[in-house]
Amino acid sequence: MLARVKVTRTFPAMCNKRISSFEMAVSALSFVDACPPSIGFPYLGRMKVGVVHNPNAGRSDTSVAELFDHIRDAGHLPLELNPTADLRTSPEFAEIDLLAIAGGDGTIRKIALQFVGSPLPLAIIPLGTANNIGRSLGITGKPRDVIMRWSQSEVRALDVGRAIGPWGNRLFLEAIGIGLVGRSIGILETIDERSTREFSDVEDKLQRDLAVFVALAAEMPPVRVELKADGNDLSNDFLLLEILNIRHAGPRIELAPTADPGDGLLDLVLATQGDRDELKKTLLKGFSTSREPTFLGKQKARSISLTMSQGELRIDDKVMLSTPMNPDARLPVKVEISILPGALHALLPKG
Repeated sequence: MLARVKVTRTFPAMCNKRISSFEMAVSALSFVDACPPSIGFPYLGRMKVGVVHNPNAGRSDTSVAELFDHIRDAGHLPLELNPTADLRTSPEFAEIDLLAIAGGDGTIRKIALQFVGSPLPLAIIPLGTANNIGRSLGITGKPRDVIMRWSQSEVRALDVGRAIGPWGNRLFLEAIGIGLVGRSIGILETIDERSTREFSDVEDKLQRDLAVFVALAAEMPPVRVELKADGNDLSNDFLLLEILNIRHAGPRIELAPTADPGDGLLDLVLATQGDRDELKKTLLKGFSTSREPTFLGKQKARSISLTMSQGELRIDDKVMLSTPMNPDARLPVKVEISILPGALHALLPKG
């Protein structure tokens, strides 16, 4: 039987409630006040680690057996969980001390959002193509190295975004955006559906994706958006409007270098027609190791509202709305965006 070190702070009973829908998540928003936003790493000895593994992620050469070996070498006991199940209802859920999610951004997002309102720490093992979530949280390197660094990590609170629109209520972990990123995602999905090309490695695919972003940034027309951030009117014609919870978007593009997914704020990154050259410069940095700063408009906000009549709107990696780029586009679409502070807990590098 595993020896567990008791958590030094007790969690209210509501912190362990199962949240299976957005409505339940919102009703548990008092979690932010009732549950501690940062609990330190409470388990000082051997942990029972639940593992969710996506074998189809970009770095598919890492098997669940290898992950288990690495976790055992780190002194813990791994337990494989079914990634297609509702993990909060699985019998193993009550037994684990840590949930490790091994996969790309899509897998990490899907699993993590099941745990909104839970104090269970999540450990991210990036295996995907862009790995924007892991990179933004300072989690990089080979799976074994990531796991071995758990002992020098700490549990910290992470925010989750909320978007209310024609689709109803939707939570997001990465970003919501209008313009370039959504347009590029739609085009790349069409290419991938029709192309039989096999990329030699992850970097080849990232370079192809980035080339599409750069080409579109040079030619696409701006989209009119009526935008308010914390009551301030920022309405304009945008080539790119991104509302980010993390630093990176698309093919590893660092759009918001100062974004902190635990500060209770969303980061707005804005590029108008007059910013086209600066936007291209930002994207072209992805082809090199340049750390040269870029100067796209940026600011932070807690509450954002927007209205659009044309263009593409994406939430994380899904294009939610796509309208024809012409004056006869559909009636305006209104979206309300806010932040749920400290809605998740994750094991992150110290500092």
